[in-house]
Amino acid sequence: MDYGKLAYIKSQEIEEYLRLRATAPESGTSASASFYPHSAFDGGYEPCTLSAAKGNAGLSVAVAVSAPLGAQAVKVRLYCGEKLAAYVTVTLPQNGSGRYYLLASVTPGSGEKLRLAAETNELLLDEISVLAQGSGVKLTTGGGGYKCDSCGGGTFTVNENSRGYIILSKCGEDASATVSHGSVFDVAATETGVKVLCSDDNRNLWGVCYDFELNELSRVFLGDGAARVALAKSAGGLFLACVRGRKLYFAECDENFLGLTEWVPANFEAEADDVFLSKQTDFPALFFSRNGTLYAKIPKEAFSVRDGVSVSLSLELL
Repeated sequence: MDYGKLAYIKSQEIEEYLRLRATAPESGTSASASFYPHSAFDGGYEPCTLSAAKGNAGLSVAVAVSAPLGAQAVKVRLYCGEKLAAYVTVTLPQNGSGRYYLLASVTPGSGEKLRLAAETNELLLDEISVLAQGSGVKLTTGGGGYKCDSCGGGTFTVNENSRGYIILSKCGEDASATVSHGSVFDVAATETGVKVLCSDDNRNLWGVCYDFELNELSRVFLGDGAARVALAKSAGGLFLACVRGRKLYFAECDENFLGLTEWVPANFEAEADDVFLSKQTDFPALFFSRNGTLYAKIPKEAFSVRDGVSVSLSLELL
């Protein structure tokens, strides 16, 4: 493939798109979202689905990557559906990091998944921010895709395969484990092993513990009725979030999913379609989506639901 020619064609498409948008009688709409996988993405990372009610959408994607072992001329490609939309070439020293921007004009129609993929596992994807502009553009998340986390024991991903099974994998190795069946899941990697929060076909919620070789150690029942879930390591063990009936609920437990607190409803006014918790942070930040828009609540300090401590007192809406 002639990448120089492709880059020239893409730049022409972007210029034409901007020209048309500037002279169009309607102002159009925009949508944005950010994700923090902190994982290798040589197998591809699909943060969301893009749709546009009318024709093209202008796409601006910022990615922050790091290279623990260094990287030499590694191509990072952005796909919309099966079509290559843009790419950048990344060269970084050992433990280096960088921020890169990809611009594209795409035609997603009623919905195409955005996918970012690196040529090798030399790079970690720390952040991806997506801005889409056009007529009736929408970004949706949840269902399928990948959830990722890493620790001293490695980098781990969970995804739903084509048969609907939840698969836990260790990046850079062939090790994998079948966790459950369904599209509701999240993962947290800690110094004591890998933890997966998931729902089965009967909507029972489970906490499953694995060692770093992905041998299952325990499986704990945590409740039912969760349409979406999120999991992150916290100062006191694990912090859990879920969506039930479009309402957010929170709980805490030890790192082996024992000692679960009561599920506490959010005491701020917010309906949600999906929920996320940041990884690799001292205190997990809360993200939730509603009607295609992503919102964030960032902790000012450690927050807890234990002993009746109010969750929202330590959260600030962005």
